[in-house]
Amino acid sequence: MKHKRYNRGIIRVTASGKYYAEVNRDYRRRRRTFDKEVQAQDWIDAIVRELEKQNKPMDAAAMRDAQTAARILPQGVTLTEAAMFFADVHGGADIPITVAEAAARFIQEKQAAGLTSRSLQQIRYKLRRLAADIGPRFIQDVSGNLLIAWLDAHQYQGATRDGYRRTFRNFFGWCLGRQFTRHNPAEAIAVAATPDLHPTILPVEKVADVMRAAEQLADDLCPYLALGFFAGIRPSELVRLQWDDVTDRVRVKSQRKTQRDRHVTIPSNLSQWIESYRGNNGPVCPVTPKSRLKRMAVIKERACIERWPHDAQRHCFVAYHLALYQDPPRTAHEIGHASPGLLDKQYRNLALPEQAERYFQIAP
Repeated sequence: MKHKRYNRGIIRVTASGKYYAEVNRDYRRRRRTFDKEVQAQDWIDAIVRELEKQNKPMDAAAMRDAQTAARILPQGVTLTEAAMFFADVHGGADIPITVAEAAARFIQEKQAAGLTSRSLQQIRYKLRRLAADIGPRFIQDVSGNLLIAWLDAHQYQGATRDGYRRTFRNFFGWCLGRQFTRHNPAEAIAVAATPDLHPTILPVEKVADVMRAAEQLADDLCPYLALGFFAGIRPSELVRLQWDDVTDRVRVKSQRKTQRDRHVTIPSNLSQWIESYRGNNGPVCPVTPKSRLKRMAVIKERACIERWPHDAQRHCFVAYHLALYQDPPRTAHEIGHASPGLLDKQYRNLALPEQAERYFQIAP
């Protein structure tokens, strides 16, 4: 196994191409394996820096200062306790912790706070990708330029880059509050320029064809499709929806502790689609995800749908509802959207009022 010395450590290249880093100090061996040599070097630098802080001898002046401080402190109070109190009062202790360790604690706290599984999954994915490259570094050593270079190296652009920027701002802001660092390096990341893309919707006739095909081929998927097309309920919300939540309105339960449930209006054509199911118990969509995908494929084929737009049901509802009522705040309220202005910008002129009238007349 080839090896070379680096900053009081050793880096060996394994047969599989990995980099095996090792530091031996104070009768203790520290070892770790990395995918890249620079990661191994950063880890050795961090370990050596930490050891130097721990083992740096006190000179005569520092010794006298420590003795004077010990005499001043009340009986039983240590210098460490006094230093921690000072740091707590004045802020800026820069508690040494690596990016990987801080990320693990951050994720753990978010999970304990009740963050939704989807949001938690996205945060975990982004921070683990960062930690895979710079995890051994101390938080206070991470700069804005380093984060920008990391994003550039991965060629993240547009909305993806902005998603990482938001996660990093949240994470390093949390680190700042825990005194792991004196600044938030993610503030240096500029907001990414994103193209002004409009959602894609299905024509009214194609939506009618989909509902007819569902009526003929998969009777138990009619409510799932109808509630998406004519009430704008998200697919992730539809699979959790129970018939007990469908009364004169649809109660969509929030997955977040900080948000209220929303209540969605049932238009007359949607009422006709779900009328015969109202007495049911259990889930609105009683089929498994795998079965639903198979049935949807058959429905799309029968309706001659060559390309199913992303989140088609919800996008169709928003575009046609906005075209019918010309009231962005009303549409935003129905779908639980926080920004009527942004909704109006994205969906305005995707459909005409006469098309919207026909859309909300599609019935069994």
